[in-house]
Amino acid sequence: MNHFPIFLRDFLLRLLLCLVLVVAFRFVFGPLFLLSVPFLIAGVAILMAKPFADLFGVGAGSLFYPNSHYDRPQPIYGIPTARRKEGQFEEALLGFHQITAEHPQEVPAWIQLVDIAANDLNDLPRAKAYFQSGLNHLNAEADRNRLTNACAPWLKRQDKAELTPPETTGPRPKPITIKPER
Repeated sequence: MNHFPIFLRDFLLRLLLCLVLVVAFRFVFGPLFLLSVPFLIAGVAILMAKPFADLFGVGAGSLFYPNSHYDRPQPIYGIPTARRKEGQFEEALLGFHQITAEHPQEVPAWIQLVDIAANDLNDLPRAKAYFQSGLNHLNAEADRNRLTNACAPWLKRQDKAELTPPETTGPRPKPITIKPER
């Protein structure tokens, strides 16, 4: 809402009152006009204080109390983040899934999903699925670029994992030690 027209009207009205006050003081006090100048300045200051306070106060106040508001509650990252710190990665994934279901344009939630799957669970196919899902849900190109940049280390690791053959997962044989004869 623009307050400038109201401010301008109020300022001009008070300026007119100040001019009337100056003329009244000039004619009422006549030769003693110079002695009444401090009272005149005080009266003008009282009349003009409100418009100047509005001019500076509204601008400064909007920095701390903006007029914009959200239509619905913002996502709460605290619970899934706490679950992740506690090592409960599946519960953290469920929390971030809930955030992405309610707020599909939230880039940090998609980044957290990919990060938990890739780094904490070491499940690269799952991380790739989250990454692709995030790219599909994000509308803005800047958001997609932000997701891609945040997941760049994981993407490099994903490419290396696809190029190198997987290691055997079975038990490793014990190394053979040869004892020298005496």
